[in-house]
Amino acid sequence: MKYLIKSLESSDQISECPAFHVDHFNWGGSYRPASSGQLGFIRDQGFFLHMSCQENDPVCIYHHDSDPVYLDSAMEFFFSFESENSSYMNLEFNSAGALLGQFGSSRSDRVSLKSDELKMITRTCFQNADHWSVDLFIPVSLLQIYYPSVTISEGTRLKLNFYKIAEGEKNTHFASYSPIQSDAPNFHLPEFFADAAITG
Repeated sequence: MKYLIKSLESSDQISECPAFHVDHFNWGGSYRPASSGQLGFIRDQGFFLHMSCQENDPVCIYHHDSDPVYLDSAMEFFFSFESENSSYMNLEFNSAGALLGQFGSSRSDRVSLKSDELKMITRTCFQNADHWSVDLFIPVSLLQIYYPSVTISEGTRLKLNFYKIAEGEKNTHFASYSPIQSDAPNFHLPEFFADAAITG
């Protein structure tokens, strides 16, 4: 499985990017909302991510950055760069656009992104009758703080996964783009990240 990240001139071209589907419910469960998205790279600026979920009433209790949005209905993007060390970044967001961001090499080794760093990631939220979606722009200037030796351009290779989650009591579910082999729900397993690369 390899996801090709199309290079863009602007976010208006996101519809030209390949779609991915978050449809591996690795730990069962009867509640399985359809989730999908597209990821592109705006040249010299940053990554633009669009994700959408077919839920008409997503759980949304948390409204502040660094809140535990995974207890709500949330979508997530985990990624690392192949040429850097094994540390990866996780970005998790709910339908209000509240964002949790962390960086580290494993589930137990995480450092939270600072408030001013989270504010560098712009978010646009949409709520419709039958689905909700979030657009994120992740600037190169933020990524260079955590990956100072990486040049992000056409040809850059990544490892990544996309997730749909709700760990709270209502409609609990766990889904991934790239399948995960684990007895218990755990998204912090970079060995199951999919290959990706920025293309022209």
